[in-house]
Amino acid sequence: MKETRIGTKMGHYGITRCAALLCLCAATAGAHEHWMDGDDFYPVTGSTVCVHVCSGHYFPRSSFALKDHVLESVTARGPDGAAAAVATVKEEKQRTGILAMDSEGVHVVTFTLKRPRAKEPSYEGKVLFVVGSQSDDTSRYALETGLELVPGKPVSALTPGDELPISLRLNGALLAGTLSISAEGGKTSSLRTEPNRPASVRLRKAGRYLVTASHEERGCSLVFMVRKAGGRKSEVPPSPCGLWRAGGRQAEGGEE
Repeated sequence: MKETRIGTKMGHYGITRCAALLCLCAATAGAHEHWMDGDDFYPVTGSTVCVHVCSGHYFPRSSFALKDHVLESVTARGPDGAAAAVATVKEEKQRTGILAMDSEGVHVVTFTLKRPRAKEPSYEGKVLFVVGSQSDDTSRYALETGLELVPGKPVSALTPGDELPISLRLNGALLAGTLSISAEGGKTSSLRTEPNRPASVRLRKAGRYLVTASHEERGCSLVFMVRKAGGRKSEVPPSPCGLWRAGGRQAEGGEE
């Protein structure tokens, strides 16, 4: 009987395919997310807020602090759009800075990661703060520069059960892509966004939300807070920010 080697070839193919899938899974598992966090997302005018640059797999808990040569910048933009650099201190599992919320309106705090000698950022993230009860302006959410995620409704009015449209943009241009949505203390889900149809994110519970996306090996993230129905405060669990402030380690910001 003539020997057939089809089974052997298929075996080699199967092994090769399994190896490729294992490599893909390992790469996915090894990819860390990065995000901005805060200890009060809806502060009163004149207060100070701690902001944290976080990294890891287990939002909202940060696993490690970014090194200086990776973190290119942290920037705060107030309601007038003026940008100021934010100094941060490297702690064990995050980087922390302090911001003065002196004016009512939307304050956007961003960070940029850039590898040494790279031309483009590898990751960009932002967090939204709203100071004052009647000052949430959605036109302030989009920076129109870099890779970013942009909500389509006022975040301060969101409550559990609402749906929030979110678009992906690169230098202001709308993109298609897949968004990953992680709710604080909940599961992670995925949604598609298109240039003519933003993703519609169902907000099933109160708390912080992390939304991430990527485009051509470049990543981005967005963090915002959903309050309980009728809630006025951010309802964020106590952070170590109070101890950090008490230690006199306040970061000073300078003009960009």
